[in-house]
Amino acid sequence: MPHSVALSPGRDFVILTVRGEITAAAAIEFNREQHLLGVKSGVSRYLTDLYDCRNVDTVTNNLDFALHGMADAAVDKNARVAVLVSPGDYSHDYLEGAFRCARLDVVFFTNRLLAEEHLRAELSMPRQPSGIGFATAGQDGLFIQ
Repeated sequence: MPHSVALSPGRDFVILTVRGEITAAAAIEFNREQHLLGVKSGVSRYLTDLYDCRNVDTVTNNLDFALHGMADAAVDKNARVAVLVSPGDYSHDYLEGAFRCARLDVVFFTNRLLAEEHLRAELSMPRQPSGIGFATAGQDGLFIQ
């Protein structure tokens, strides 16, 4: 499963691009890499581009990934994340609900422009400190849309 991690041209969010098939274990590693670049760059918004990428893991592993794997990974739990998926690819649907249950700000899109607009939009709620170990003070708080 080829992947890449880079800052957006405007340096306002980090883009993780994955193609092919993906499992929860690979997603954890890719997300760590993406969030590490975000911390180094002072960015707390992320576009995870899974267009043409099918989730081939089990429901049990996906639930563990959303509820525990991301909590245990060195990622910013208070980040704003947009996940881009292909229209008609329902292999990721279960994860959106699981992320919401885990109180993570993760929204799925099938349109890249809408996903980027979501990441660039100002947060409508007051900011709160993140409370995670490696985040810098003043980072965006947790918001569920």
